[in-house]
Amino acid sequence: MRDGIKGLLVGLFVAGPAGAASQDEAALRACMQANVPAAVRVNRFEMTTVTDGVSETLGGTLYMHGNDERRALTLQIDQPSHLDGSAFLFLERKQGEQMFVYLSAMNRVRQINGAAMDGQFFGSALRYSDIRQAFGMVGGSTMQMLPDAQYDGAPARAVRLKLPPEEASADDDSTLLIDAAHCVPLRLQVERKGTVLREFSGLRADLAEDEGRWYLRRGRMHDHERKAETEIVLGELRGFDDIPMIVFSRGEFHRARFGKK
Repeated sequence: MRDGIKGLLVGLFVAGPAGAASQDEAALRACMQANVPAAVRVNRFEMTTVTDGVSETLGGTLYMHGNDERRALTLQIDQPSHLDGSAFLFLERKQGEQMFVYLSAMNRVRQINGAAMDGQFFGSALRYSDIRQAFGMVGGSTMQMLPDAQYDGAPARAVRLKLPPEEASADDDSTLLIDAAHCVPLRLQVERKGTVLREFSGLRADLAEDEGRWYLRRGRMHDHERKAETEIVLGELRGFDDIPMIVFSRGEFHRARFGKK
């Protein structure tokens, strides 16, 4: 993939079920996965959260690497100033997923699991569980195909994700609407016992294509519990064949600053 690709939202909500998938389900998941590059660096990402009229922007660099066997995502934070040097690591393997956060002010790495999965992602309207569903296969979850729908004036595929009962957010149901023409999720709704907790939405006008892959440039997450809204925008995206694996090492991800300018 060439340098200089326009900024796009990468790899969002590429989810998969436990056990055998139906033919329709497998085809949809494969179509979504085909939009995700094997290795990528986003030179700039920004997540601007507004809570009670107060705005704060989380910014930095994003790296992603993966294949059918494993997947990894690293965020290196440089904005706001009190989080400069902090980092986040997501690792996915067939046997499960792991998340790690490094807070520069505390100078230590901690793993995110259990009840912490429902915690805020660096103060934004996203939860760690949202990130897990966004970039991982959510091992043990089930995926149910729903009747096709319309979204933003075009046909959409609808699916429901359900976490296994041992998960902290097992009572949550996540419903996705996926653009049928381009296999890009445009809407996520997270409910608990009939109450909408969070909603992610993007518009077809923000879809973009490069070398046959489709992406979403920007989207918004609404957290109805906290009455917060986060806008997610990615800057320049570049494909790489030689991202050093230190960027995805649980022992070194917070120290690696590959390509930082």
